[in-house]
Amino acid sequence: MSETSVDFHSKYTGEQLEARLDRCNLMPTVTSVPGEDYLAFVDDEGTHAFRIGDECRYRDADSAEYTFYKLRDITAEGKAVWGIVGEGAGGGDRETVTLAITSNQGSFDEAFTQLWIQVWYDGVKVDVPYDGLPVEVSLPAGKTCRIVAPEVRGYRRPEDQTIETVAGADRAIFLNYSAELVTVTASATDGTDCYGQVVTVRVGDDTLLEAEVRHGVSVLVPTGSEYVVTGSVLNGHKTPSLTYTASRKARSVALSYEPVTQTLVIFDRSVYVPGNITVESEGDLAAILGKVRRCLAKGTDDGVAICYLNDSSSTMYGGGSGASLDGTEGDVMTYFPDTYYRHETLDGERFRYAVKAERVDHTYLHFPASLVGTYKGHVADGKLYSRSGVIPTSNMTFDELKMAAKARGDGFGLIDYAQHCQLAMLLYAKYGTRDLQSVLGSGKAFFDTDNVTGTSNVTGIADTTPASSGYVCGLGVEGIFGCLSEYMDGIYLLDGRWHVTDPDGTAREVEAATSPTGWIAGMALEDGPAFDMIPTRTGGSGTMMYADFTRTVDNMLPLVASRGCFTTSGEAYQDDGIGYIDALDTSYIPSPYRGSRLSYRGKITVIDDVEEFKALPIIG
Repeated sequence: MSETSVDFHSKYTGEQLEARLDRCNLMPTVTSVPGEDYLAFVDDEGTHAFRIGDECRYRDADSAEYTFYKLRDITAEGKAVWGIVGEGAGGGDRETVTLAITSNQGSFDEAFTQLWIQVWYDGVKVDVPYDGLPVEVSLPAGKTCRIVAPEVRGYRRPEDQTIETVAGADRAIFLNYSAELVTVTASATDGTDCYGQVVTVRVGDDTLLEAEVRHGVSVLVPTGSEYVVTGSVLNGHKTPSLTYTASRKARSVALSYEPVTQTLVIFDRSVYVPGNITVESEGDLAAILGKVRRCLAKGTDDGVAICYLNDSSSTMYGGGSGASLDGTEGDVMTYFPDTYYRHETLDGERFRYAVKAERVDHTYLHFPASLVGTYKGHVADGKLYSRSGVIPTSNMTFDELKMAAKARGDGFGLIDYAQHCQLAMLLYAKYGTRDLQSVLGSGKAFFDTDNVTGTSNVTGIADTTPASSGYVCGLGVEGIFGCLSEYMDGIYLLDGRWHVTDPDGTAREVEAATSPTGWIAGMALEDGPAFDMIPTRTGGSGTMMYADFTRTVDNMLPLVASRGCFTTSGEAYQDDGIGYIDALDTSYIPSPYRGSRLSYRGKITVIDDVEEFKALPIIG
C-alpha cells in the first residue's frame, strides 16, 4: 500500500493554529455532544482548531451535569474521534497512547516545542503536534504502528518504536533524546587576550556553533557524533583544534593558544653583498634539515617505500649494512620534509620568511614532502632513473625526459619548480648567503667529461666545500648546480611572464624581469607571498646581490625552464649557482647541455627494516 498522509492540521494552519496552540489550556463548553465533524469551536476571539488530546465539556440540560470529552484522533478522512474522559479510547476498539519527549539534559528545552511526531500504520501517516507536554493519541486496535520522532538540532534522534495496539488499552511511549553539552573556553599560554576569538564546533560539514568565546560558549552535540572544536587565527600563535566523540552528558573544552616558535630568515635589501641574510631561532630550521636524508626508494602499488641510508656514507643503510646504489635496490633519492613558511614585510628594506616544520594555520604556504633524485637523471629503456655509476643523460628534449620520468609510475616526474625553490630557501637559511658557490664550490664535474654519478657516495649527506672535486653537493643532492642544466617541470616562460603550477595544482603567473638576461639583482621572493626564485631585476654581479645569472629569450612559444647552469671542461662558471635560471628552449628541442633529475610526489612509506625493504620488488 502506498503511504498517504493524514493532513488534518493543514486545515488549521497559520494564525488559527498558533491561536489554538496559545489556548491549549482552554476547555470550551459545547452545546451538543461532539461528533465526527466537530473539529473547531468559535468564541469572541474567533475560530480555534482542536488538536488531538484537547478536551471539551457538554452540559446535559435535564441533569445539569457536565460530561467531559477528549479528542482521541482525527481519521484519514478528516473525521474527529471523540471519547468520554475516563472511559478509555471509546468504543473499546482503540488504544490510547501517550507520547512524551525526554532528554538526558533534564531541563526543559524550547527545541522540544512546535514539533510533529509521526505515527504510521497501514501506510497512513498521522502527524501528532507536540508542544513540550505529553500528548495523547487514539489509535485503532490491532494495528502495527511505527512511531517516528522528529529531528531536533543538537540531539541524537531516538530510534523508531513499533507497537501492536490493543483494544481498550492505555500506554505511554517515551522518546528519549540525548546530547552532550559542550562548553568551550579559550586562553593563551602567554597571557594574550582571547576574549574575541571565534570558536567553531563542527560535526562533519555541519557547523553547530560559530561564536565569540568571550567567557565561554556552549552548544549541544548529538550523542555518538565525532565533532571538532576549532579556534580562529590568533596572530603569533598556533591555532588549536580538538576532536571528541560525544559520549557524556556534559564536557568542558579548553582551547589553548600556544605561541608559535619558528625560524625567522631575515633579508636586508639595503645590503648589496650576497650575505644579507640573518637567522633567528634556528630550532625549526634545524628540525627540517634534520629530516633531509638520502634513501633508497622503490615504487609500490600504494606509492613509494623508502629505507634511509647512513648520513656519513651512502654506501651503507642507516644501521651500517651495505647498500647497492646502482639501481638493483632501488633509486637513490633525497627526502625533503614538509616545510611551511610565510612572508612578512619589516621596516625599510627588510623582509623575512617565518619557517616552520609543522603547520600553524592557513596563512602559511607549504612545500609538501617529496623525494628528489640524489643524482642527475639517467635514462635506460625509456625510463628515468637516479643511480650511481652512470653518466647523466643529455641531448633529449624536455618532453622526452618528462615522459621517461612518468614511465616510472604514478607520482614520478622531473624535478619541479617548487622543489627548486625549497632547495634555495633551505640553503639560504642554512648559510646566510645567496652566493652558494662561495660555500659549496663550483665542482669539477662537467657536461661532457668527469661526470659519472656517485662522487659523493662516501661523504653521504655532507655538503661539499669550495676545494672539493667531483660534483657540487648541497642538502644531499649531488650536482645541485653545475655539470648539466636541469629541466624543471611546473614552470615555463611565455610573453614576459613565468607560468607556475604549484604542487597542489594551483596555476599562477609571475612577471619576468624587463631585462631578461644578466646578473640577478632582485627576485620575486622579496615581495612574497611565495618564495619564488624568479628574477625580477638584473644589474647585479658575480659577487653582489644574488651572485647568479639568468638567461631568457623572446619567443612566441612557451619556453621551458632550466636550473643550475651547465659547466664546461676546465671552467668554473661564476654564474652557476642555486639561483640560476634560464628559458632558452621549447619543449621539443634537445640540447647537449641539458638533462634533468627524477622526483616523486605522493605517498611515502618509511621502512626501517633493511631486509624487509630489500625483499620488496622493484616496480617501474
